[in-house]
Amino acid sequence: MHQVFKFGGASIRNPAAIRQMEGIIQEHKNEKGLIIVVSAMGKTTNALEKVHKLWTLKDHKAATDALQAIISEHRQIISELNVTETKRFDVFVHELSGILDGSPRGNSNQHYDHIVSYGELFSSSLIHSYLKSVGHDCQWVDARNLIHTSGDHKEAVVHWDHTMEAIAGEFKTSNSMALTQGFIGSHHGVTTTLGREGSDYTAAIFACGVEALNVSIWKDVPGVM
Repeated sequence: MHQVFKFGGASIRNPAAIRQMEGIIQEHKNEKGLIIVVSAMGKTTNALEKVHKLWTLKDHKAATDALQAIISEHRQIISELNVTETKRFDVFVHELSGILDGSPRGNSNQHYDHIVSYGELFSSSLIHSYLKSVGHDCQWVDARNLIHTSGDHKEAVVHWDHTMEAIAGEFKTSNSMALTQGFIGSHHGVTTTLGREGSDYTAAIFACGVEALNVSIWKDVPGVM
């Protein structure tokens, strides 16, 4: 029986937090069918929103500088975690840098979804590499291939039948650990987002798709009110 763990941005904001996350996963590593959903690290989504705004205003240098600051923060975390396999992360960096090399045309909300989604793609690729480096048998799953939505950018509506079929098909024969992204989906191959703070929603969508035993939302707070 599957279960879903979701880790928010504060829970993976720095190397110490990521190591703490790994410790939690280590305690559950022998349980079958663990699906891990992660948000963007720390305040990365806010930073990428700034990148999008600057790029939309055609201030290419400021947008590029802001992106480089985000990339540098992630590379510093990679270094401190002693992660050496960064191929997927590097591909995403190249993709987003390529977007900023162009000029904004058309739907601004679509551009927003495309740019901001890289927060989750960065974090999930980095954390996946770290988990593999410390011995976890974990597969990286692109949520955009499974969560199918309407084309309402920034507030996409889930197409439930298609999504449930895709999630069930992905995990039907697999009980290995999987790591994926919160917040993002796709509409006919174009990236969409489910709205701010959408990662908890993503965890529930995956749980529904695999008929999970439970969903655990891990929070980096001193208590619960």
